[in-house]
Amino acid sequence: MNDLALTCQRLTLVLVAGALISACASGPKARTELGPYACDAPGKATPKRQVNIIYIHGASEYTAENRDAFKAQIAAMHQLVRTEFSHYPQIRAGLLASCTYRLAEAPIVFYWGDIPGEEIERVYDLLQLTGKGERGFVGSQRRRFALALHDVVWLAKSYNTRRLFERLHREVTRVIQAGDDFVLWGHSAGGLVAVYYLGNYLPIVDVRTLGWPARALKGWQGQYFTCVQALYATDLIRVRNDGTLLGVLQDLPSTASANMRRLWPQYLTERADMLRRQTAQTCLPAGRLRGIVTAGSPVALLISMGRNVEGDLVRALTLYLYNLGVSVVNVTHRGDMLGLAVGELPTELRRELGVPIDAQHEGFIVNHTTASGGSFIGAHSWYLRKPKPYVRAWAETYAKGYDRVHPAAK
Repeated sequence: MNDLALTCQRLTLVLVAGALISACASGPKARTELGPYACDAPGKATPKRQVNIIYIHGASEYTAENRDAFKAQIAAMHQLVRTEFSHYPQIRAGLLASCTYRLAEAPIVFYWGDIPGEEIERVYDLLQLTGKGERGFVGSQRRRFALALHDVVWLAKSYNTRRLFERLHREVTRVIQAGDDFVLWGHSAGGLVAVYYLGNYLPIVDVRTLGWPARALKGWQGQYFTCVQALYATDLIRVRNDGTLLGVLQDLPSTASANMRRLWPQYLTERADMLRRQTAQTCLPAGRLRGIVTAGSPVALLISMGRNVEGDLVRALTLYLYNLGVSVVNVTHRGDMLGLAVGELPTELRRELGVPIDAQHEGFIVNHTTASGGSFIGAHSWYLRKPKPYVRAWAETYAKGYDRVHPAAK
């Protein structure tokens, strides 16, 4: 009889607690409980505020008929997230702000596969015509790429995304009104949804850069930032032919009548006040977004750094993320041909944005590509099919990014 069996026998004879007997018989306990860095572990004062993770799927993969499959996948993944994250001091210090927050017990699953509607059916019809009903490897890959390309093209059209963003904004607003913060997680096209949404609703536009006369800004009292959605809602912005932004509030031409000159200051004040009200009503409050997570997403391919409205907004969004301590974590499976890396900004671009070159800022962008994990055939769905290695890669990648900007905390 070995030592472990003898010990358990003696404990049984003296009638120790049943739980202790069970622990001896079963060996070491599996790592299913929250770890030492959990902010809501038993025996600790549980923070009242939460960080909610809003999970966004890729459009064409989840139609109305199989939306429950995504919910089930995310429910399983989120429990792994809570367990795995609790073993990392970097997540406790950064994402949860030294236990000012706790990670929400339940995920928020955001579904939008019903919005494209009949267009997805048209894709399936085209696939039938192209492949003549073919099955097997070629048929499955053609289907995957066709749906992915459809998602990218569909999301690039602003009239398509209006309903989508409004629905997501209602979900985010509910989280904020409850006093909580949030992380947006997106798989595949869901990563595009997350970034496009934030680019429209975060207060990243400095109205002083829109060419408005100084007297139109008197009532702003130092709070000069608004969001694209508020500018569009108040019809106070245009896009020039060269793709740059133009504010509508311009000074009167010298040929304006005396009556127009008399009324113009009041008009400027009313329009500026309208934008301030719309900003408070529409834009996300600063500091409530705590992270962006993308998995198998082509979002990097669509980010423009050019001298146009997209490039300007990308620069503004990037600077916002750095300065307000938002983490951007991207994990890509090595075999995923639809997922692209989202790396750290080049030094020259960071200098242009005003991001400190010495990395003394709170926000960070960090990328990880898996070294292994299966063939490319199922790589794009690996994040959801194999949540355990994916979640661990997510946690480790966050820790790597946090350590990079907080070297003294290692």
